[in-house]
Amino acid sequence: MFLNMVIVFLGAFIQNGISLGLLSLITLVGFMQIAILMISAYINVLLPIRIIEPSSTTKITKKRNLSKYLSVLIIIGFISLAAGYISLFAALLSLFFYFKDDLKNILFHRQYLKKHLTNIASINAEVCLFISGPAGAAYQVNQWLPVLERLNQKCMIVSRRVGICKRLNKTKIPAIYVRSVHDLEQAFNLNQNLKIVLYPANPMQNAQVLRNLHLQHVFINHGESDKVVNQSKFLLAYDKLFLAGKLSFDRLISSGLEVRDSQVVYVGRPQAEISLIKNTQSIKIKTIFYAPTWEGFVDNANYTSIIMFGLKILKEITTKKPNINLIFKPHPYTGIRSEQTKRALQSILEYCTAHDITVLSENENIHHGMNQCDLLITNISSVLNDFLVTNKPVILCNSLGLSKEQLLQEYPSSHAAYLLNEHDSIISLVKMIDDTDPMSTEREVVRTYSMGSPHESSLQKFQLAIDQLSKLSSARNSTINQNYSLETEGQK
Repeated sequence: MFLNMVIVFLGAFIQNGISLGLLSLITLVGFMQIAILMISAYINVLLPIRIIEPSSTTKITKKRNLSKYLSVLIIIGFISLAAGYISLFAALLSLFFYFKDDLKNILFHRQYLKKHLTNIASINAEVCLFISGPAGAAYQVNQWLPVLERLNQKCMIVSRRVGICKRLNKTKIPAIYVRSVHDLEQAFNLNQNLKIVLYPANPMQNAQVLRNLHLQHVFINHGESDKVVNQSKFLLAYDKLFLAGKLSFDRLISSGLEVRDSQVVYVGRPQAEISLIKNTQSIKIKTIFYAPTWEGFVDNANYTSIIMFGLKILKEITTKKPNINLIFKPHPYTGIRSEQTKRALQSILEYCTAHDITVLSENENIHHGMNQCDLLITNISSVLNDFLVTNKPVILCNSLGLSKEQLLQEYPSSHAAYLLNEHDSIISLVKMIDDTDPMSTEREVVRTYSMGSPHESSLQKFQLAIDQLSKLSSARNSTINQNYSLETEGQK
């Protein structure tokens, strides 16, 4: 709308006024733009619970930008009113075909809602992964899809955000959007066999699910790291904490959390086991993967190296070691809180385009970049810990500006990484690693401490834990039903 105002103001200034016909065109364009913005919200009201198919990021962005494209019609109208109306008619036809499925959902919403409820009931899921938060949180689910698809139990994904469902990778696991707590309860009630709910993060809407006492609630996290966000009293609410390794437990205890012994189950990182390739021989560094984290929701969770190191690293490598291939993948949340970080990311992306540096998109698995590279550059995040599975060297950007002693004490995973300070030369460090790699043994030690033994199957441990919880849930529900029956008999 702001763009429309700018165009109208400039056009009126140049032509010394606006005709009635042009004013009508501008009004119609405005109504169309409002309709585009409101149509998805209206569908969410009419179909508050439904299965959603994932969409490509390109399609989502295109749909979001359609209203901006319509502003061009106003410019055409200033040039030629007849051409403006012809273009408006063509835009109406295009929008009709583009939104035909949405229009069907609106016109026949009762039939579609009934169909969705029937399909949801037919899932008969035993395991549910619940996710909420910004639309970009889909990455927290995507990393677990290969694991859930391999479980013996039927699974479903439930989300309070349509955007999350649409950004999921292609999967056979149904993703259900629920608009309200009532719709959430309905999705659960339709799946009578549901026993376990998995949580990859700690958004506040988890509390709306935790009230279901008959279910087993399990926190699985979306990465094992030393970040402060992995230490929360919210964790005490779950029945089980599926932890990657002993380091996770020690981190919780040292933070003062009174974690119950019965809560903890060690499962490793099954998705890392599935998709990461372990290096078993000495290699020369030909490809470097730079994968920084984001700035966090609060300042004390800001570990990103984007501003301090990002562009500097890429420039030094491309100018002094042009034969080295570079891969870059930013965190999906980068720049959502900090404008400075957003601008720094944009500068890096522009530099990557200008120098043919490969950029992995939001939906591309970060493990693909890990498998392709010979060396990782990152910061305090789960990227570091997952990468230890590959047994390849990793450089940690000291974006916090801590002394080496303080960094090692506060962030134990850093014992596995080479430290890069603000004024250090990345090329000198890479050369040293390429020549000797003295930290290879230490990486193995930290890998076992953080992710569990490399000689045990994480996927098998995860499946066994789910099996045991399923039996426990069945036993608990049986007891609840028996007590209810006894109470009912007593009342009679």
